[in-house]
Amino acid sequence: MELGICGLPQSGKSTLFRAITGVGSAALVFSGARPSVEMVTLRDPRLERLRDDYRPKKFTPTQFKVLDFPGIDLSGSAKSRAELVANIREADALVVVLRAFTFPGLKPPDPVADLEALRSEFLLSDLAVAEKRVEKLTQQVKRMGSKAAKEDQRELEVLGKALAGLNEGRRVGDVIDPLEEEPLRGFRFFTQKPVVGVVNLAEGEAADGAIADRLAGQVTRLLAAPLKLELDLSELDGAERETFMKEMGVTTLARDALVRAAYEALGLLSFFTVGEDEVRAWTVRGGDHAVTAAGKIHSDIARGFIAAEVVAYDDYARLGGHKGAREKGRLRLEGRNYAVADGDIINFRFSV
Repeated sequence: MELGICGLPQSGKSTLFRAITGVGSAALVFSGARPSVEMVTLRDPRLERLRDDYRPKKFTPTQFKVLDFPGIDLSGSAKSRAELVANIREADALVVVLRAFTFPGLKPPDPVADLEALRSEFLLSDLAVAEKRVEKLTQQVKRMGSKAAKEDQRELEVLGKALAGLNEGRRVGDVIDPLEEEPLRGFRFFTQKPVVGVVNLAEGEAADGAIADRLAGQVTRLLAAPLKLELDLSELDGAERETFMKEMGVTTLARDALVRAAYEALGLLSFFTVGEDEVRAWTVRGGDHAVTAAGKIHSDIARGFIAAEVVAYDDYARLGGHKGAREKGRLRLEGRNYAVADGDIINFRFSV
């Protein structure tokens, strides 16, 4: 998974990037329209409990890339902006940082207007991509006549529907049925991506409820936090951070909630494998079957799949581990078409 952090200049994107990755300001190296890139660990208390129970030789939580893009300067060169937006398109999900704090020399904050401006920029970019492809496909299908490939005809049909929606100012994700998505996967339309909105507050200020309500309908998930405080906390060691958080009345770090929100916005979930050698989290999409999950570990396990031995994490924790779960009948065998649930602890039986 690649998580792209974007926003207008001076919105606080790089502050958020540093807070969730732990890198110093010296690591922020923008090269033209290219982003700074770091790996981030998805903290999961369930996996940490399994690590403590099994004390494995190796512990492997979920990790993914976070990309911090330069600010999108809407008053700058159209060519430079188009190059930057094209690079942002490659991210799987977007985190859009919206300024809600005042600062000398900056205009008064308006996160609703800022989000609308960015959404318009992304929609126009999608529109340009769709128009170019529809024009090319139309000529191609017309030239080939009845001999035109069915795939081209189908792509043109679905893309035409997407283009009509974009021309009306609607998101591709809102006009295309999930069963029609396959021909469009390669375009990576912005208006199909999950978007997590992050309102960057001034320290000590609470989120404006009216603004939050207006923003919530425009994004997949919405969070609000004073990102400068988040960065300051991230730079403290564990004991000092805990003390400072108590003094400030902060119970949880927004960085963990943000990473989790982006993960879930993409429709992803985690299953776990455990043992003395390794305790590990694996990522699949919601609805993926057990045989697909097996293939994440190794293609041989999927090829020789016999059964999945499954216990839900909540049952594991409530009943005192695998032994208690087995005694209470909560450890069960599932077939290849079992839909993996978030938090499943799975041991795959296979033969090759």
